[in-house]
Amino acid sequence: MLLMNSLIRHSSAVAASSVTYVIPIFAILWGVLDGEKVTLLHLTCMGFILAGVYLINLKIRTQRV
Repeated sequence: MLLMNSLIRHSSAVAASSVTYVIPIFAILWGVLDGEKVTLLHLTCMGFILAGVYLINLKIRTQRV
């Protein structure tokens, strides 16, 4: 966790925000590779979380302009 935070601190804002979108995708892939059952409910909830992150980032971007 400390290594990841230091990498984000030394990278650009675009790279840091893309990590937010990529982590849930890798979590689902890791679960599938580990043999866990991924249901439509899991994917739907992940979609809600990613949509919420997108809307928060969209609101912050429009306030800066």
